[in-house]
Amino acid sequence: MERIRAAIEKAREERADLGRDGAVAQQSVQSQIPAQGQMLDREPWDFMESIDLDPKLLTSNRIVSQQQNDPAFLAYDMLRTRVVSASRTNSWNVIGITSPTAKCGKTVTAINLSFSLARQRDMRVLLLDADLRRPMVFSYLGAEPKAPLDRFLSGQGRFEDYLVKASDSLAIGGCISSVKNTAELLGGNSTGEAMEILKTELKPDLIIVDLPPMLVTDDVMAFLPQVDACLLVSAINESKISEIDECERELSDRSNVMGVVINKGRNAGTNYGYSY
Repeated sequence: MERIRAAIEKAREERADLGRDGAVAQQSVQSQIPAQGQMLDREPWDFMESIDLDPKLLTSNRIVSQQQNDPAFLAYDMLRTRVVSASRTNSWNVIGITSPTAKCGKTVTAINLSFSLARQRDMRVLLLDADLRRPMVFSYLGAEPKAPLDRFLSGQGRFEDYLVKASDSLAIGGCISSVKNTAELLGGNSTGEAMEILKTELKPDLIIVDLPPMLVTDDVMAFLPQVDACLLVSAINESKISEIDECERELSDRSNVMGVVINKGRNAGTNYGYSY
């Protein structure tokens, strides 16, 4: 009988030890699990990687709106004010930036405008390089995309696999090398679906899209269904009046023309001419 009692007592002690070990183990596992609501505090912007930019390189590439170290940034701020006003009045969310031909400064305009917009309080901006035949946004920034944007536009992966953050309020996507069959891609259903994903999941206040020159390819016409309004960038000594008129007519037939930017001029008080 005594042996039976001793065996029962030993079994009880073993069960008690096992219970204590199990409680410790459970507590250890629970300590590794985020508290309830902790993951809910994070949003899609938090999952994008950030890039470091070289201020000297930006300045040499005429990207003046980020550092505000050149009086020319004021011209982009003036453009920003008009873009925000027109967008809010008309409920425009996606703004395309194009030009009649190359060398008008549309990419520099798109980048500077995006940085200027992102400096606005409580405004988040998404800059996309859709000039897929000759992508230059990341070259001007001296950085690289996480992955080529054309893959996302074709329906591969999630947006955080392709976008990077230049600041807490500016995300950028693009390519480094040229892409083939761009008109077919930009005009395809997958691109429309990708743009909807960006709008619904990231919820940017504005999406700025650097588009190809209009008179060089049909890429702009293919992408226009995704655009709410366009800015047409022309350049003194580069753009002909007839080219500007032709582009305005084409854009007006298929979208909204927000305005025409006259670039590469000389205005009093700035080193980099700009008018709207």
